[in-house]
Order: sequence, then structure tokens, then C-alpha cells
Amino acid sequence: MGVVRAPTSARAARYLVLHLPAFRLERCGFFADDIAALTAERKSAVRLVALTPAARHAGLREGMTATECRARVPEIQLEPLDLEGEAADWAALASAYGRLSDRVLVLSDDDLAIEVGGTAHLFGGETGIAKAVRELATSWGHHCRLAIADDPVAARALAVSQDHDPIVPPGCCAEALAPLPVWSLFPDESLAHTLDALGIERIGQWAALDPASISGRFGERGLRLHRVARGQAASRAPSVWAKDTSPIVAEVVLGGPTVTLAPIHFVLPGLLHQVVDMLAKRDQAVVRLVLRLVLDSGHTRLVSVSVGRPTRSVPGLERIVRTRLENLKLDAPVVELAIEVEEVSGEAGWQPGLVDRTEGDEVLPELLARLTDALGSGALFATEEVDTWRPEAAWKAVPFAPDAPPAKPERLSKPDPVDALVKWESSLPCPRPTRLLSPAEPIQVRVHQGRPVNIHGRTGWEQVARCEGPERLQSDWWRPEGGFDREYWVVSTSQGASWVYRERARWFRHGWFD
Repeated sequence: MGVVRAPTSARAARYLVLHLPAFRLERCGFFADDIAALTAERKSAVRLVALTPAARHAGLREGMTATECRARVPEIQLEPLDLEGEAADWAALASAYGRLSDRVLVLSDDDLAIEVGGTAHLFGGETGIAKAVRELATSWGHHCRLAIADDPVAARALAVSQDHDPIVPPGCCAEALAPLPVWSLFPDESLAHTLDALGIERIGQWAALDPASISGRFGERGLRLHRVARGQAASRAPSVWAKDTSPIVAEVVLGGPTVTLAPIHFVLPGLLHQVVDMLAKRDQAVVRLVLRLVLDSGHTRLVSVSVGRPTRSVPGLERIVRTRLENLKLDAPVVELAIEVEEVSGEAGWQPGLVDRTEGDEVLPELLARLTDALGSGALFATEEVDTWRPEAAWKAVPFAPDAPPAKPERLSKPDPVDALVKWESSLPCPRPTRLLSPAEPIQVRVHQGRPVNIHGRTGWEQVARCEGPERLQSDWWRPEGGFDREYWVVSTSQGASWVYRERARWFRHGWFD
């Protein structure tokens, strides 16, 4: 396998592209040395749509009519194209590769993409998983070539244009692609003609062009392929594995390098409108998107943005993105900006309350999204009760992700919330603190006739004004680490009311009452 020297940095996502140049004929029982082709109705005639290598060597090409090809090569075997059967065979092959990765996608009529960044270590690394992919293809009777790179488009170019199986280390795509013919990136017909007219034959020549001039002259497709040629993994996105294989992305080359957010804010509404239009065509709404800022140093800065609820509202998305960018610090000027949708969901709609108009602003979900972006996905959680006597273990954290606005509580007969709280507290067998300390804080306590009278707190010894208790809690005697036997008191001092306990002649403060 061909290997290029790796730089020190590495990417998390890695893509293996399996190129099956004769899949469409091999599934019909033909071999590479058979002179055979598939036919289908095209432009009011039966024409060739796929050929074996031997048929190509005989001078046949796609688009020829069946009559013409028989006149040239009478012994050719023609098979009608079966799109449904072909799709079923691709699905079966993709399913077979599901044991190597949970992300498998049919890229084209000849190519299968497999995300191997998270699973290669299970097969002895990338060399091992490449060997497993090849062995499975061979067992199904298919001739194949493959490549591994940071980007599926780059890996496909390497697989279709080289006879060996290159494994390009992270960050080395530009170096590996440079000597390849530019057609291996599969540019559209218009771009291919333009590149041919400019005399651009190699990917390295294409990558050397000024990025600022690419967008205006070659459009979005040209810009994306140019980024691939420069080794910037432009097509790497989780959305590539969705049922609709095209990523939802809008990008623009800024008028010039900028170190301020003003030009970014200027183009932001237009990019969001493009994203929303693409979502609307798929009847989807955005849940999470990524801002990709390309710096003039060649590096890329990714900013993840979570929204409060699935939405296609441009003003709402713009407000969230602007908030996310407020504290962004750039270490180099920005030359390109892209917005790529990372997670979507169905558009279920949203109906604000008829009476309570504050529901229309949807404050809570947006707040949760901002906190998640700032603190991380594990920072927000809800709690569930656990059936145990040990206070510090009587709850557990569970994901806090409300799918819908919480239902309004039933109107109380006494609307005063203080009365409701008092009523709820009075139903409890013993008081429990609002804030539980973890771990409990060791303290010193003076006792008179079995009751706490002084506590050594933050400002020294304090007199206990009132105390309630004791409450005896004991359990877990059967556990290997031992059980507990505690005597709890509620004590009030000048610092407030706290929950303290005595265990094995030692005193601890376990919580505070608000």
C-alpha cells in the first residue's frame, strides 16, 4: 500500500472509498475479459451504458447504439440494464460492509464510501480495515481498488486513478492529489471544458489557483473541488450519510481577508437563506449547524452552533449564530465562510399559546442551546429519583432534552406559590435541603444534652438558634464498602439553616436550606 509521510496533526474523520469499476457487469455474471455491455433506452435509441474492460479495449464506448456496436464487434454480449436489481445489489453490498462501520454510502455507480475513523482500530488500523474491505469485495466476485483519505472525494480520486491502494495520512491530501489528473475529481462538463481550455491537467495546478477567484468564476461546485484539491476536506460532513446524500451547505469567499466580524455578519443572512431553502425542499429543519471559517493561514476554524428547537427561521438562526460569534477570537484573518448543516430533523411546526404569548419567543430552548454550546453537551441534565436511603445517591443525572414545551401545571385552588410550597413541604416526613454538598463538609460541633448548641462555621464558632431532630438514617450494611449510620439535624445559625449529621463521633454539614 502506498503511504505518504504524515504531519504531526491528525483528523478524526477518515474515509475509505471502494472503487468497483466493473460492478454493473460483474453482478450480471460477466468478467473483465468478457466483451459485454449493458444497454438502456437513451435519446430514442438503445445505447451502451456500461462496458467491461475488454469491450473498451475493442473500441466500444458508452453512448454508442446497440446496432453500431454490433456492427463493430459482432461477438459482443448485450444485457439490458436492471436498475432495481442493481440498487438491490448495492444495498446488499453496503449492508455487508456495515460490520466494518456504521457509516456506509453508495457514492456513484462504481463507488462505495465507508467512514473508518472510528472503527479502523478494531481491525488492526487502516491497513487492516483496507485488507478486510478488499477481501469482502473479492469474496463477492468483484475487482476493486480502494483508497483512504481525509475526504471522500479525495479518496475517490485516488482510488480511480491509481493501481495500488493508497492510504494517505491525515493532513496529506493535497500532496497526494497534486500529481493526479484533474478529471479524477469528476468535475462537471462545464468545469471540465474550462479547465481543459486553461491547460490545467493536474490537480496540483488546480489547487495553485487563487481561492478568491474560484467562487466567482467556477461557482459552488468549483469552489468545493478546489478546497478538496488543497487538502481541506471540503466535503467532510455527517450530513453526507443522510438519505439525501448531498450535504446542506452554503459558502462564500469574502471580498478580502478580515479580522472583524462585520463582513461575516453582512453575508450571514444570505447564507442562512440558502441553507433554509435547501432544508425546505427536503421538508427538514436544522438542529445543529457548523460555521467553517477558512483563515488566510490555510487553517480552518470550526464553530458548532446548536439551536433551541428544530427551525427554518432565518431571523432566529441569525440571532443564535451572532450570539455564538460574540466571543470568538481569531488568530488569523478570515477569507472564506461556510455554513454546513450537521444535524436535521423533520419540520413538525410550532404553535404558540393562544393566551400566553411568551411561548412564541421560545426562550428556554434557545437558552439551553447556548449553554450546551458554551459548556458542552454533558453540562445540562435533569434528575431522576433513585430508590436508596443514602441521600447523596438518591438521584441520578439523565439527559435534559425537552422535545416540546412543558405542559402548564393545573391551576391551583390557591394560586399563591408560597402556599403551594408550604403545603408540599408539610407533606414530607422530614425536611430536605435545597442544596446538597458533595462531598459533605467536616465541621466541629459542641453538644449539650445530646443536641447541637454551637457549630464552628465560616466565621468561627456560631451559636445554634434552633435545631430539629434527630432523624436516623442507616442502610447499605450489606455492601462491600460498608454501610452508613447517621444522625441528621436541621440547625439554624446566623449563616442560615443547614443539614448536619453525626457518624462515628464525627460531624459533617451535608447541605443548606434556602
